[in-house]
Amino acid sequence: MQPSGRSSKPVRRRVAARPDLMRRRTGAGLLALLALLLGCGSSVESDEGSAEPRTPAPDFELVSLEGDAIRLSALRGHVVVLDFWATWCAPCIFQPRELNALRREYRDEENVVVLGVEVGGASAEEIRAWAAENRAIAEYPILMGGDEDLARRFGAYGFPALVILAPDGGIDHVEMGVTTAEEVAARIEPLLEAAPPPPVAGDGARESSEFRAKGA
Repeated sequence: MQPSGRSSKPVRRRVAARPDLMRRRTGAGLLALLALLLGCGSSVESDEGSAEPRTPAPDFELVSLEGDAIRLSALRGHVVVLDFWATWCAPCIFQPRELNALRREYRDEENVVVLGVEVGGASAEEIRAWAAENRAIAEYPILMGGDEDLARRFGAYGFPALVILAPDGGIDHVEMGVTTAEEVAARIEPLLEAAPPPPVAGDGARESSEFRAKGA
């Protein structure tokens, strides 16, 4: 599906960060800046929906650390935040902390789903060991079986890479490098304001509340 007509001039959407996110840290901004500079690829941002109709997100079905099969297309109607990362990517250790904060802030928002996608071919045991060693345990589902080719289909050419999908299933925003919780919130708020109630999940999907209840 295509969104309604948009201005031909790119618009950077920014909203005020939520108070809980603003209060939560002092030195994390410096760590995020360092991670951006050290990102496993270029630090580039892309607004897929700013001037042209959004590009439909490629569909995939991957298995989570808990053994659940998750199909992306089953999440239509939700704002989906995808974190493409790999265990060999040093700056990737910073992204779970930001997304954990985001997930906690939106814990009562049924329209928001956060997923991590490991693209380096790591096993469940390797992912859990990496997370524990780097204090990067995700409070959202981590999917296995992805690869760099899949990430590139979403416009992700460096890691970590954050991809935000609109409720219509289109790619709304892509950013390489560590992205803070405040920055993600500023991106998804306009999408939530325009989003209809999420559909009831069908075969091959899980309810969004179930997604949010399970972490890595």
